[in-house]
Amino acid sequence: MKRHLSAVAGSRGLNSLVQAIVLVLVARAVSIHEFGIFSAVISAQITVALATTFGVPTFVGREYALGDLSAVKAALRINMASAVLLLIVVGGGALFFPGSDGLVVGLALHGVALSIEKGIEGRLAIDAARREYFATSLAFWVRASVNVGLYLALVAVGQNALLAFGLSRLAGSALSAIVTLAMIKSPIAPVSPLAVTLRRLVPVGVSDAINALRFLDVVAVTVFGGAAAGAAYSAASKVLTPMGIVAGSMSSVVVPRAAVASDERLRPLVAKVFAVAIAGTVPLLLLAPISGWLMELVFGGEYAGEGAVLIAFLARLLVAVALPLLVAVAIARRLEVKVARNALLFVPILLIAASVGAAFGGAEVAALLLAAVTWANLVFFVLLLRRRSSS
Repeated sequence: MKRHLSAVAGSRGLNSLVQAIVLVLVARAVSIHEFGIFSAVISAQITVALATTFGVPTFVGREYALGDLSAVKAALRINMASAVLLLIVVGGGALFFPGSDGLVVGLALHGVALSIEKGIEGRLAIDAARREYFATSLAFWVRASVNVGLYLALVAVGQNALLAFGLSRLAGSALSAIVTLAMIKSPIAPVSPLAVTLRRLVPVGVSDAINALRFLDVVAVTVFGGAAAGAAYSAASKVLTPMGIVAGSMSSVVVPRAAVASDERLRPLVAKVFAVAIAGTVPLLLLAPISGWLMELVFGGEYAGEGAVLIAFLARLLVAVALPLLVAVAIARRLEVKVARNALLFVPILLIAASVGAAFGGAEVAALLLAAVTWANLVFFVLLLRRRSSS
């Protein structure tokens, strides 16, 4: 498991790190106002992408591990249909966004890239459930390499940074999808009725859709705090991006195993995840004295006074891994209804915190309030899984 986890987390983490680096380069190439708008729309696109996933990757990993291949095949078809829907909504919809040509086309291309990536998530879940990793690792290595390489090449020849971002993201996603579809085949089995599979997906899908709304925090900060606050908030949030992808990789590996594991084996895992989150956060807070310098170094002089925003995000850096991991374990243990109820409670609180914080204290207060809400949510899942494993 450790070898599998290291390979998948490493490749996904590299891809996420590359995306974050490219966005940093974009932030340095355009004005803080334009980057604030660009980041807000990207966050909205990601929200729609996650909301239309319908919980398929987690469902596929769990059902493949439990041997229900008919449900897996049906879920893969639903996954492809949702990707087409996403293409129409976020790819086509971006073309109607007011702004410069580079901004509009860059956003549209990013939307198409997202739809391609979501269309292969089900196949990647099969690779994890089979306890294999080469195809997944190769797909993400290809995506990352093309993304950063093409962006740098396009900018070097004078291409608009926002347009270069969209083109490089699309090219990387398309080649990654070709690798995935060529190497990870759908299981040979009759297809379960789509209506039946959709009903089974409802609790997981509702949870995913509601949790996707948390990515509207950038939009909320931009709307209630202004474009500059949104840009600072979005820039600092890039420290979470690699951790979020690593969490996704860990979840894809853990779900099939958690679905068939005993409660006795899961109890130590929950305790260990929580302990690591706490222990790992303390050293990060010691970066407070140089946080402003770090923001200026990475993003440029316009971000020099935003060190407090960075520290607030560092305070929940480890939670960005721990929380999605425990949510995935809960779904693997068929607690998806409780996961959905949790999302109904915590996501509105999170968005209200972002809006109120931005309105009255700017990006700094918004980020601090969200850190508190996120830690509270982690505690909820620790207690939920401990009670489950003790019953």
